[in-house]
Amino acid sequence: SLMTGVFIFLAPVFFSLILFLILLEILFIEWPPIARHEKWLWLITSVYLILPVFLLIYLNQMGEFKLLSLILITVPAFDIGAYLFGKTLGRHKLAPSISPNKTWEGVLGGFLAVCVALFLSLNHGLCSLDYSEYIQSALSVLLLAIIISTLACLGDLLESWLKRRAGIKDSGNLLPGHGGFLDRIDGFILVTIFVFLFKFQICNLFF
Repeated sequence: SLMTGVFIFLAPVFFSLILFLILLEILFIEWPPIARHEKWLWLITSVYLILPVFLLIYLNQMGEFKLLSLILITVPAFDIGAYLFGKTLGRHKLAPSISPNKTWEGVLGGFLAVCVALFLSLNHGLCSLDYSEYIQSALSVLLLAIIISTLACLGDLLESWLKRRAGIKDSGNLLPGHGGFLDRIDGFILVTIFVFLFKFQICNLFF
């Protein structure tokens, strides 16, 4: 994943700057052809685009690197697993009217990839929710993988639906062969919001 690579190799301040520039590019170049003149789409911009990017910037600037790694490891893992399984085993369409290439086999592959990524990264201390006592068991990691996989898939489908409504294939053409930046971050949107809420709200309320 482009974002994961940038996060690994750049200093935090530069990673935050890159995220901010990506947000600006999406808002002023990629989003207008998608939203067009539909007021409700512009109204959700703050939640759909601005909020998740600013949450990533916040986590980065606050030094929550292991929490940020959780997001930047699992979402690309889902994309890679879904792509490989979908290409080799895909038979049953997930949502043909929205995204014809996505299959249930791909979703399963993405989920399995997230499980592997979570087990490896948590066991090796690469990422954390800082509530390790609640995510030590295989069952709890499995539940977390289900949630992350579902949200990553929904984020992808939502962006595909928005593009289909607008009659465009890719959100942009700045990344040859990969579409636009929104195409690259769609899986991060809902996962980022969930992980942030889990860490700073849900755990504080119930644990």
